[in-house]
Amino acid sequence: MVTGSPDPDRHLTCPGEQTHSMTTLKDWTDTVRLGLGLDADLDEALVLDLARETAHGVARPAAPLAAFLLGVAVAQGADPRTSADKIIELARDWESGRQEGVTAGE
Repeated sequence: MVTGSPDPDRHLTCPGEQTHSMTTLKDWTDTVRLGLGLDADLDEALVLDLARETAHGVARPAAPLAAFLLGVAVAQGADPRTSADKIIELARDWESGRQEGVTAGE
């Protein structure tokens, strides 16, 4: 289960990149959301948790793809938290090979 909310004073650091405050991420998210004309609020913690779990459980490049697929699912009417929890479950199970019937080439 994904829980918690972002700490505005927390800083995120990616290897080889500068440190970013959660406030910067919130401002950026709001700018993009408004720029796209979206009126829905975004649960940043949900998306960041999804990206973290996917990056660690599968591969770093899988994180933005998982976030995109979450967006597609939500656009098609799925519940954001339920969908994120399912993607996180799949990412955690990836290394153990329990992909619930989803394998390359099937």
